[in-house]
Amino acid sequence: MKCLKQILKIIMGVIFAVLLVYYAVAKMIITFARSIR
Repeated sequence: MKCLKQILKIIMGVIFAVLLVYYAVAKMIITFARSIR
């Protein structure tokens, strides 16, 4: 059970990191698209 909780914590951390990267990339794309126009 303790092992399962640790795995869950790792999965949550990975998801959070992916969302953070996705947000940063989306922001960069938006600013890039605005500079082209």
